Amino acid sequence: MDSNAGLTLNVVVPAYNEEENVWPLTEAIEASLQDKELLNRLGPFRYRITFVDNCSRDQTWNRVQQLAESNPHVNGIRHAINYGQLLSPFMAICQSDADLTIGMCADFQDPPEVLPTLILAQLDSQADLIAAVCQEDQESAWRLGARRLGYKFMGRISDSHSIPRFYGFGLYTSQAVKAFRRYHELRPYIRLIPTYMGLNIHQVSYIRQQRRHGSSSNNFSTLFDLAVDGIIQFSSFPPKLITSVAVFQWFVTLTVCLVLAVHQILTSGVTVIFSLLLLIYFGVSFLILCMGVALQYIFRSYAMQTGRPYYRIQATCGDLSQLKLSQ
Repeated sequence: MDSNAGLTLNVVVPAYNEEENVWPLTEAIEASLQDKELLNRLGPFRYRITFVDNCSRDQTWNRVQQLAESNPHVNGIRHAINYGQLLSPFMAICQSDADLTIGMCADFQDPPEVLPTLILAQLDSQADLIAAVCQEDQESAWRLGARRLGYKFMGRISDSHSIPRFYGFGLYTSQAVKAFRRYHELRPYIRLIPTYMGLNIHQVSYIRQQRRHGSSSNNFSTLFDLAVDGIIQFSSFPPKLITSVAVFQWFVTLTVCLVLAVHQILTSGVTVIFSLLLLIYFGVSFLILCMGVALQYIFRSYAMQTGRPYYRIQATCGDLSQLKLSQ
């Protein structure tokens, strides 16, 4: 217990339109941190609950401010604009200077009662990351199916090993946070970064709950964007595939053109013209696909080379002594 004296914990909670969840989630987190086994192992320890408001449109930030005034363990950060569900939670974790940092959702899908399990697992394993792996998921069938299909596809084509059913909920040590700060990306895909950075990872399982209040901002479009972000950042498969298909298409096109040229010499008719149009359409459509993928890479490279800030903090509340704020 002496080795853990003065241990600091920061529970980071990214939030967007979560006004109904701020107060009950805080109560649930604080209740979980009173776990008897946890207190026996750690003794007295300091903790913070940091809400990171991603420019919510409802009363989320007002609720966080009110809570910070009445509860000394609560503090808040409000981003200047909505930076999306990748950059916002990633930067929230990177700002923590605590010994242990837990990142979790504000909608109760990441159950607060799992927090003692994460902390105890880190004390036993001394791992850089305790990844909470979803054993069961109570989401809708279509969302669950799309998520599983997306991660299976990502695991096949990604250059970095993915942790199956790891959505970002977990415990990050100060060493892991320092490693994250060296990772510069406009839309950091936190679900693949730990393995890319070579962190020592220990897994614990949990049952993902249904959202308690409000509605999810995710839909087919946002989930598709997440998949694209993961592919662009961690997979060299698309450029390789496009190059291979382009070479194959060139040979096929050359062969077909020669055949059609011979056919045109021997006979004439609409069939040849129609075939040529189909061939041209096939080639042009593939080139458009190549341009789309290439533009994604070019945009990311350009945005990162400009040196512009990735995000800006608009306001803060509470005691931020355990945070490393960078504007």
